[in-house]
Amino acid sequence: MKKFNTTAVCVPSKHYMVDLSERVAEIKRLVEEGRYFTINRARQFGKTTTINLLCQSLAPDHVVISLDFQDIEDGSFKDGGELSKAFARILLDAHEFDGLQMPVSIEGRLRELDERDAADVKFLEEEGRERFITYIAPIINGNGTYDIEPQTRDHRRMDLVIHYLGRRYIIELKIWRGDRYKQEGEKQISEYLDYFGLSTGYMLSFNFNQKKKTGVERVQIGEKVLFEGTV
Repeated sequence: MKKFNTTAVCVPSKHYMVDLSERVAEIKRLVEEGRYFTINRARQFGKTTTINLLCQSLAPDHVVISLDFQDIEDGSFKDGGELSKAFARILLDAHEFDGLQMPVSIEGRLRELDERDAADVKFLEEEGRERFITYIAPIINGNGTYDIEPQTRDHRRMDLVIHYLGRRYIIELKIWRGDRYKQEGEKQISEYLDYFGLSTGYMLSFNFNQKKKTGVERVQIGEKVLFEGTV
């Protein structure tokens, strides 16, 4: 039995729906003409429902991509070049993680944009690691050692492994580039923990956002525990 829905997204099979076919057809014409449009209304006006129906209407003839500007860091809006690189990264994420299909030529151009600052990111990661080691070295001195980018037997490289008082600590160091990369980091360190038969891991993210939230968070992933720090 259908009901009137006043919260969240309406589902045609469960809720009474306003007929949006004319509105969707009008927006589709704008898309076909290569024009821009915005949907700007108050809550519960039907924005999400309209977008979902539009995507279904466009899917047979177009590649429909959903982009979330919340994944773009504040600094990316300072000029066109930085914004272009942020867009390239989002599209490549959709390609790598969500299965978005794109021509090889377009993927190549996007990677050129994204890799322009790859050297800077690598420098920041290495600098962050050096600072962390500078902090941790006096603590483990005399009672332990550390290895930088040691390899597992299947040739996978970890960022940092600390051997202290007979225990092994696996630490991943990352530049913060959004929740998706955080999740990939969690998956990566979980696989390392499986490899060594450990149940606890550590991840340190260097976040350069102005509105970042610093601190340490305890995250439970299945039977494993990750302590995730943000600085």
